[in-house]
Amino acid sequence: SDVSVGSGTVSDFTSTDGGKTWTGTFTPTANVEDASNVVTITGSGYSDLAGNAGTDMSSANYAVDTQAPTLLGAVGTGSTISLNYSEALDANNLPNTGAFSVMAGSNAKTVSSVAVNGSTMTLTLDSVLGSDDFVTVGYTDPTGGDDLKAIQDAAGNDGATYPTQTVPVMYAPELPPTKATPTQPLHVSAKHERPMAQSV
Repeated sequence: SDVSVGSGTVSDFTSTDGGKTWTGTFTPTANVEDASNVVTITGSGYSDLAGNAGTDMSSANYAVDTQAPTLLGAVGTGSTISLNYSEALDANNLPNTGAFSVMAGSNAKTVSSVAVNGSTMTLTLDSVLGSDDFVTVGYTDPTGGDDLKAIQDAAGNDGATYPTQTVPVMYAPELPPTKATPTQPLHVSAKHERPMAQSV
């Protein structure tokens, strides 16, 4: 081909101004994350109306990110659940709290807030998780496309729906009571420099 593109394909080129400007549609490859890509054009593949061949050209570098973040695991502590993802998440466009379902045994927990720090999403619950609770969390992506309010990376790729994810609950073990150190008897001796008067 006279035109090659990195991390994607390009459609046939068309012109609407008599051949001065040619436009093609770029379609990125699915599920790829590549920061180094260029478009190259072979000069022998195009010419002007007089038949003069063009010159080889290449575009500036461009990045392609169509890879969605994936859930690596989860852990519960106190009244929070931390969801760990494969890449940094968008902290400005968060999913609604209703997109999550949390169960502790047979009891449903309400998610009161959602926050993101790097690749970790933290769900704050309405009550504390018990150390013996069997906890699961589920998430529903709003639609099959990329949504504004969803678990997503900086490029807008949405994380997938997952029905249930087991959440181990971490808690601080109770420390044994501190034993008091027995008090040792205190021996005091006194020495006088001068003889003491003895009463009769």
